Amino acid sequence: QPDPADCVPCKARLEEMQSGLIALLDHLVQEETGPEGDIDIIHHARKLHTLLSARANKPSKARQELDKKRPETEKHVLVPTYIAKKISQAASLPPLPPITELHLQEAVFIHRSFDKGLRAANAKDWNYEKLEFLGDAYLEVISSRLIYSRFPHLEPGPQSQLRESLVKNETLQQFAEGYGLGDRIRHTGHIDKDKKAWLKISADVFEAYVAAIVLSDPEHGFETAEKWLTELWAPQLLAHREKVIQDPAAFDTLQKKLGAKNVKLDYRQERPMEMRGGVQNFFLGVYLTGWGYEEEWLGSGEGQNKSLAKQAAAADAVKR
Repeated sequence: QPDPADCVPCKARLEEMQSGLIALLDHLVQEETGPEGDIDIIHHARKLHTLLSARANKPSKARQELDKKRPETEKHVLVPTYIAKKISQAASLPPLPPITELHLQEAVFIHRSFDKGLRAANAKDWNYEKLEFLGDAYLEVISSRLIYSRFPHLEPGPQSQLRESLVKNETLQQFAEGYGLGDRIRHTGHIDKDKKAWLKISADVFEAYVAAIVLSDPEHGFETAEKWLTELWAPQLLAHREKVIQDPAAFDTLQKKLGAKNVKLDYRQERPMEMRGGVQNFFLGVYLTGWGYEEEWLGSGEGQNKSLAKQAAAADAVKR
């Protein structure tokens, strides 16, 4: 009985059958790509298509002979650098919670430029911008609850600054990139990923994803999103270092050291108030008149209100 491995007609028949299956899978994907298509069928059909194509595209005899006689001396890179980077980023992130409603799953990744005729029938004409509006609010609430509970000793100003660092576009864009969310955006035309606008688009898609998690599971969605975001933010919260005033009694200490008749310590604003992350910052300096000095600068400090800035300026003067 002939060995099937050496049967030329058998191999030809197998190759013909595989080519036919690949063509059928191509046709199936085309049929399912439309308003009423099933994205799960499309996904698995493409997966099977890739596997069969890889089997069908075996090296020729000449290539096999070349590999045998003149093997490659350089290491073959299986994964491009940018893909390896994404894999590395994703490995350090918690699992991405699923979106259980198909129309929300699709809407999260639809740019306003995407052709409406290509969307699923139940997509409600949504794009990620509608979901982003709600997701932004959920992020504010969840981050506020987290900071209020775990950093109760912080003043409202520092709490606001910490929250801003969690929900700012730069932070959300890093998460979106780590999960590859930007690569799934469906749009018409070209989006330049090197432009500043891409930062906002990526952050908006992340916010839309958060909203979709909550909306697709009315009973447990908020809890799921909160647990997931807490995991994402945990390293950043652990790395948070609070600004410590070295000498809380510096104001009184400085007054005792220099205070006397006709001696004046003047605390004055050195530059205009600045807003940082929605929080006010004041800049004060302390100046000495007396003991042979006229408006002599002693130190400077900053704080979220004038009292804290004054205390910081006094601490700076005492150190000197």
